[in-house]
Amino acid sequence: MSHLRLRDTLAAGTAGFALAVGLAGPAGAQDHGGTLTVAVPETFSGFDPFEDIGRLDYNVAVNVFDTLTTYGPDYVPRPMLAESWEQTDETTWVFNLRQGVVFHDGTAFDAEAATYSLDKLLASSFGDQFEAVDSVEATGEHEITVTTARPMPTLLAQLTQPYAAMVSPTAYEADPDGFAQNPVGTGPFAFASWDQRSSLTLERNADYWRTDADGNAYPYLDAVEWEILPDAESAALALQAGEVDLLYKVPLPFVAAFDAAPDTEVYETPTLGWEFVMFRVDRPPFDNRHLRRAVQFAIDRQAIVETVAFGHAVPALGPIPPNSWAYDPAIETEGEIAPTEQPDKVDAELEAAGMPDGFSFTLVHPTLEPFNSLAQALQGQLAEHDITVELDGKEIGAALDDLFSSNFEALLIDWSGRIDEALTFPSFFTTDGFNTFGKYGNPEVDPLVAEAGEVSDIDRRAALYQEAQALIVADSPLAWITVPTELKAARAEVEGFTNYGDQRMRFFDTWIEE
Repeated sequence: MSHLRLRDTLAAGTAGFALAVGLAGPAGAQDHGGTLTVAVPETFSGFDPFEDIGRLDYNVAVNVFDTLTTYGPDYVPRPMLAESWEQTDETTWVFNLRQGVVFHDGTAFDAEAATYSLDKLLASSFGDQFEAVDSVEATGEHEITVTTARPMPTLLAQLTQPYAAMVSPTAYEADPDGFAQNPVGTGPFAFASWDQRSSLTLERNADYWRTDADGNAYPYLDAVEWEILPDAESAALALQAGEVDLLYKVPLPFVAAFDAAPDTEVYETPTLGWEFVMFRVDRPPFDNRHLRRAVQFAIDRQAIVETVAFGHAVPALGPIPPNSWAYDPAIETEGEIAPTEQPDKVDAELEAAGMPDGFSFTLVHPTLEPFNSLAQALQGQLAEHDITVELDGKEIGAALDDLFSSNFEALLIDWSGRIDEALTFPSFFTTDGFNTFGKYGNPEVDPLVAEAGEVSDIDRRAALYQEAQALIVADSPLAWITVPTELKAARAEVEGFTNYGDQRMRFFDTWIEE
């Protein structure tokens, strides 16, 4: 699956907001070049932003496509292809588009291209996240107006997401089915080549519109080459040998060595996501709420943090992570879930379920780390409470297929998180939400989540999400395990890279120091 402190003014809706996008770069950046080689653990599937693509695919997408709004490491929405905007009333947004921008195929970016892309988004499977949008109209050559049926203060945050990418209408119309294999955007890098078994290459977009604060053109790199190295240890050794420049994911046993070595650097950032087990709540055994709660209370999250995550995580006590603006620290002492196992609660839930002697279930999980180790840890911890877990390890693609088709009793996976709770709660915890593959729904939760997505006051929004969280945790459609940190490692020569903690690597301002 892949943070946040939205400022009050942005959460409330911003009128006439504009922000410079340039950042100071290296002296003589125009002379910088070279190819950055990135080791990734799995193959890519495709890059049509309006389709359900994978997390790794999004790493390519954010370098090929731009969106109307974006965010930095502070997770605050800011201008991108929308140079500024004005909210003329609580349901009308006017976006002023950046002029002089062209797609990689030479097509001009203008209001027509923007409305084309947003119409594709609204018609896609992601459209339900924008169901409040009534219309998108080109109201000038470089101006669009978005009208909503009700207040939508989260619109700016939602438009930062890769599924809101601006695509070339010319390229998309020429080959709709082939666009996923040959995407065309306005981003810092253009699609060059793709060997689906071994590598993918992006090349520098020489016409990219964005510059740093010194006027140097982004991107600095000539190319980014992605090498598919499924074996984590082999990828780590390739970094040590200088055969690759950056690791998408650092194997935990290598973190200390990379951190101590003078020729490598570790980038560690807290995430907004969680590692979790999703239950299929509409059929046995987990149509029984008490059995879901028994599993929830049997997990020793702190032990997993220490033994599986090597300390590079914190216990997940619910869907709102610690670095979210909606987080209430009181949950750490007053919440229903504790960092350690809760034996008395496990026994009470098993008794209430009519299964005091325990029960068994099958847990599907990807055969990657940390999922292998997490699955084994959960199996051992639950066995201590007479809960038998049969592990069904699968290649990541097959595990995701089971997830998307709801083909599981329980499934272990992770979620990278989003920059606003409005991008998580409706998707995971409302009836028929986009990510409710476990078939969860609660009529008491739905109106709370809906209201939280419409009110402007940030404190009121946080209170609504916390109220919804309490109901969700009580139902336990998921068993949350940890909030991990995101770990990258690079050769010391790699400069300018920022780890946002959202499982998406951006290279527009990265360079290699020769």
